Amino acid sequence: LTIGGALTLSSMFRILQTMSIHKCIASFPLLCVLCAVWGCDPAPGVVETAPKAPTRDLAPPTRVISLGPNLTEFCFALGASDRLIGVTLDCDYPPAAREILSLGRYGSVDTERILGLEPDLVLIPEDGWLEDTARELSSLGLRVESVKLVSIGDLPAVATRMGVLLGLPEAGTRIAVAM
Repeated sequence: LTIGGALTLSSMFRILQTMSIHKCIASFPLLCVLCAVWGCDPAPGVVETAPKAPTRDLAPPTRVISLGPNLTEFCFALGASDRLIGVTLDCDYPPAAREILSLGRYGSVDTERILGLEPDLVLIPEDGWLEDTARELSSLGLRVESVKLVSIGDLPAVATRMGVLLGLPEAGTRIAVAM
């Protein structure tokens, strides 16, 4: 965001992705006003795609690490909070998320600590901030799934995908339909 410059869709959604779903929805009207005031242009060379479908048919994970506040909220909403063994300091909603082991700040997590927890699934927001972390953890043999949430319109697809990733497809579909 540049004062007097254009707010790109990419930068607006990068801001939204770092927030919890609750804060994202509350902040979205303000960001729309900023777009209207300063102008909102798509970022050059950015091609948005739908969230990826899972590529493997695996047993439902029981030890999950969420490295994004929005992904942590989805875990709670889907009824999988008991599977969370690690989150970031920024995962503060619902309040019970604060009681889960913290692995660092969003964008700067302790990969050695993640490895030591032996998760069977690491959820990472697909926003570029944790790309190196995702590659490193994947190369060390961990199952890493990136979830891309570009706009509020993506929430139903993300709910469905998260349900599938967590082995709770019915819960994911129920939430997606309710949105």
